[in-house]
Amino acid sequence: MSYRDVEELLVERGVEVDHVTVFRWVQRFAPLLADAARFCRHSPGDRWHVDETYVKVNGVWRYVYRAIDQYGQVIDVLVSTRRDAAAARRFFRRALPTLKVTPNEVVTDAAPVYPGVLDELIPQAWHHVEQHANNPIEADHSQLKQRLRPMRGLRTDKTAQVIIAGHAFMQNLRRGHYELGVDAPPALRVAAAFTELAQAICPADPTQAQHVRRSPNATAPFPPRGMTSSNMRTTPIEADHSQLKHRLRPMRGLQTDRTEQLIIAGHAFMQNLRRGHFELGLDAPPALRVAAALTELARAI
Repeated sequence: MSYRDVEELLVERGVEVDHVTVFRWVQRFAPLLADAARFCRHSPGDRWHVDETYVKVNGVWRYVYRAIDQYGQVIDVLVSTRRDAAAARRFFRRALPTLKVTPNEVVTDAAPVYPGVLDELIPQAWHHVEQHANNPIEADHSQLKQRLRPMRGLRTDKTAQVIIAGHAFMQNLRRGHYELGVDAPPALRVAAAFTELAQAICPADPTQAQHVRRSPNATAPFPPRGMTSSNMRTTPIEADHSQLKHRLRPMRGLQTDRTEQLIIAGHAFMQNLRRGHFELGLDAPPALRVAAALTELARAI
């Protein structure tokens, strides 16, 4: 789900906010929430699977070092411009002091930088290099790539680090690696956990809350690189094309002209329905208007 998807969901619920504001919320509050939850985090296992994957940041490939334990808990992530011994050393030096846990076994691929780094930082750990032994972290990379695919690209290394670390935090939260929301039903566990974390970073006592300074133009979107507000002239139909491309991007391709026509026409119908161009679902609350409209249509057909 992208920031524009979140923007549409909020509009359906009567909250008008720009997708850039949602992006700024993520950059501001994701590190605070992860930091507040660190005391409730389960201790990771003693077998770590370490590997690196690739993401594009402002059109340039970057390496993302990631590690999970045998239970699927994401241990740490690091965005790096290089894939060398210095980057691997920096990754382990971030993860070891933070968790205060030393693994007994580290599973990696056959990259030549790992033996020297592990002998230096974790000499007592067994360095396991075997074909298919690192499949768990390879499969876990796909979870990250699936989340990044709907987005329109990462602009800076700093924002990429925050977003990827926030994804790891949410992944651990959903998998039950935090003592948060344990009394709530499974469907409401994440919401209950965020309620507890929100109370930790923004106490109910106004004198103790940390207020976020907000710019008067906080909802104004950033212009693309090399463009200014004076020379940006996007026509309405060009902006509307971007909504269609944004919806098609997460899909794995359209197989036939017929299915392509149906999907694009269905997108146009849903777009008009959300924008209120049909006399459907008028008596329902804004959050349920689309569902009410589809219910009326289902009865008609």
